[in-house]
Amino acid sequence: MSRYEVYCAPLATHGGVASPRNGTTIPRRRALPYATMNAHYTSSNYGFEVDMKVTPDNVKEFILEGLECEHIQVEGDGRHFEAVIVSKAFEGKGMLQQHKLVYQVLGDKMEKIHALSMKTLTPAQWANK
Repeated sequence: MSRYEVYCAPLATHGGVASPRNGTTIPRRRALPYATMNAHYTSSNYGFEVDMKVTPDNVKEFILEGLECEHIQVEGDGRHFEAVIVSKAFEGKGMLQQHKLVYQVLGDKMEKIHALSMKTLTPAQWANK
């Protein structure tokens, strides 16, 4: 057996890094489990922190944390969301101000949401619908 085969054989059979001195293997560091495409570098395990996929229920909870709503409905696929939001806080505000209010409530949580399409209504508008 050549020196090359002694060095490489343990790598192929054990999945570790072979030691050229005695043919034993040094275990490799475990690979980062695949969760989502939203991984960013931190000092946690494996050197990465993986953000879990955002659900429509998460978006709904994010909005309800800072805005009192008469009705809220959120649908989405984990990246793109559509929301219908009915709140007294929208009274006397134009559509742009209503949307800004929702974005202010979401704050830095918007980094986890790729796209949010929303329809904002006052309770009176919702009743006439």
